[in-house]
Amino acid sequence: MFTATLAATILFFQAAPAAAPAPTPVNAPAPDPNRTVSGVTVTGKTKQSEEAAQNVVVCHNEPVLGSMFPKKVCATVRENKERQRNDQEAARDFQRSVIVGKQPQ
Repeated sequence: MFTATLAATILFFQAAPAAAPAPTPVNAPAPDPNRTVSGVTVTGKTKQSEEAAQNVVVCHNEPVLGSMFPKKVCATVRENKERQRNDQEAARDFQRSVIVGKQPQ
């Protein structure tokens, strides 16, 4: 046990030290403190890229009432947004009917 610890310690101290960071070249231009624009080029979204993003299929797990196992649901982003809108509209209609006292249609 002692020899294993001694051997590990010797190997640890014989390891090469970490390399120091490379010095900056002498000819490198100094950063301009008055520069207000970053070096990153930003391009706007095109209509084609937005349409392509709407057609991406996304899968997620939804809980099932009365079951311990979730159900995997896959749909496009557009279909998920449409479903969310329909669900919100149904919830609003139900809440309105409860306030007024009418049955939902």
